[in-house]
Amino acid sequence: MSRNRIPLFCLTALVALASTGLLNAQTVTMSALNIDRDGAEYAKVLGAGGSGAYVQLSNLPIDNERARTGLRMRKNEIAYFDSKLEVKWKQAQMAKPSAGDPDQLFVFRNHLISVTRIISKPESEIRLYIQAFDSSGKELLAERLAYAGSYQRGSSIGATRSLLSPDKNGVALVIIERNGESAWSHQVNLDSLLRPVDQAKLAFKTTSPESRFPESGLLDDGRTYFIEQAPLDEPARRDEPFLSFTLHLQQTGSPAFKRIPLNGSDRPMREIGMTFDKANQKIILTGFHVDKTSFSGVGLLYCTTGISDSSTSSILSAPIDAEAHRKLIGRRNTGGGLGIEEYPIQRIIARSDGGAVIIAEAIYLSEYSFYDYFTQTYNRRIEYHFDNLILLSVDAAGNTDWLHVIEKDQRSMDDAGMYSSFIPYVMPEELVIAFGNGTGKTDNLNLLRYNPDGNAMSLRARTGGEQLSILPRFGKQVDGGTLIMPVVSRKRLFLAKLSF
Repeated sequence: MSRNRIPLFCLTALVALASTGLLNAQTVTMSALNIDRDGAEYAKVLGAGGSGAYVQLSNLPIDNERARTGLRMRKNEIAYFDSKLEVKWKQAQMAKPSAGDPDQLFVFRNHLISVTRIISKPESEIRLYIQAFDSSGKELLAERLAYAGSYQRGSSIGATRSLLSPDKNGVALVIIERNGESAWSHQVNLDSLLRPVDQAKLAFKTTSPESRFPESGLLDDGRTYFIEQAPLDEPARRDEPFLSFTLHLQQTGSPAFKRIPLNGSDRPMREIGMTFDKANQKIILTGFHVDKTSFSGVGLLYCTTGISDSSTSSILSAPIDAEAHRKLIGRRNTGGGLGIEEYPIQRIIARSDGGAVIIAEAIYLSEYSFYDYFTQTYNRRIEYHFDNLILLSVDAAGNTDWLHVIEKDQRSMDDAGMYSSFIPYVMPEELVIAFGNGTGKTDNLNLLRYNPDGNAMSLRARTGGEQLSILPRFGKQVDGGTLIMPVVSRKRLFLAKLSF
């Protein structure tokens, strides 16, 4: 599952809300025309550009990288919608013939950036090309070679990652190459005009030949950092082993990475999340772990590290107290077989005091096969579950300030859970969680609002009489006051806007 990071949740100088009438009256505005008229059955909001937003359209699921499904070939388009959700331009997503197929789309300084890579096996070379478009559809930057670097034969080449700096003035393109316990970070930094200013192939050692690198980040000075996950020797399950996690932080003016182990066999984990605390200039990493010394059997690992070469790291473990544990266990639904340490960390929102608001979600699959006697074939079905959400606010030591469980039971069959999960809306004084029923059938949009003290309120958005289903994982908060997301209404695909 993909994990989208959300903006800083600053808890300073907060003003108590005197009335909830404004939020209770929130209205969902839908595009006048459906956006699937040219065969685009799927949509993903990429980000804001000017007063509107860039959207990726496709006839196949966007979170699936396959070029075809059955006899259907993938057809991608990029489009720009203005503040009224009217399409201003739309064109096929394509790159120059020399670069092959587009690999990455993201928004940088109000411009849409397309990244394309080719891996030349005869030359053992990785090449990255970039293009840029503005909100009028004009190509600002024609095909430009941004990076070229060699790789070793037999290496595993990871996906291309686009990383934005916290101040939004820089971007880096990163590819991690792995060969046994040796690894390299192929990276190029681009300035605000998308000019390559620094490219490098940085070597480092991994913990295990089976290591993976789930998350990466970029600092304002152009240095990169990333998480490495590797199987723990014990305890472990063959299907889902416990993992160790390590932070790799590039040193100032050096090709070397500082290696910071986060947990070991004394704190087995399966998930960890990461974000950058801009107010305190620290990297925050946190996740649940097995704690054999506590009554509840689970604790919260809370790690912070400064970004200077001389900075020290704080790695703390706070137990989930018995009362909170009973609250969590007692309110599980179909995910009752999951331990809390297995809940994926979906969001981390930094607090100005060094703490964080952590959002974890029970996500799992149910898979089964059966024999169809009518067609005389074996069939495989996958049921996708997105169940309860945990909202946990902790201080700088990882101690719980408040905890909430959002009860939901979203399940669907063979659709990758496209209608499931949630979309967050973050403001300086509150956090809003939006979600539907996850089935793809028409339902109401649920809004739950939390203030910094953890006080909650259940809200409902007005849809103008329209029954709709949202695709929350494909929406985005495009500015300080607006969410834009794809919705299905009357079996057609639209865009919808929720403004606060």
